[in-house]
Amino acid sequence: MVFSFCSAINFFSKVSKYGASPAAATEAASILYGAGGAFGGNAAYEIASLGTDFVGAVNQDLANLTDNDLRKLPFIIFLNCQ
Repeated sequence: MVFSFCSAINFFSKVSKYGASPAAATEAASILYGAGGAFGGNAAYEIASLGTDFVGAVNQDLANLTDNDLRKLPFIIFLNCQ
């Protein structure tokens, strides 16, 4: 591997010592903010869809229960199934 860990450390130490060029700084900011935005958007989408996925899965599970299975459930859950 041509680009080793040591050369990466050397590169970042040079950037921290001398500063990045404006083009490199803009590119780095673009990559970081783009990744952050993608992460935030994905997290928001997953949180929003969690409720509907959970309700759908519970409804499917309860639809497959027979009367004998319903009678075995705790009383509070049994009341909510009817």
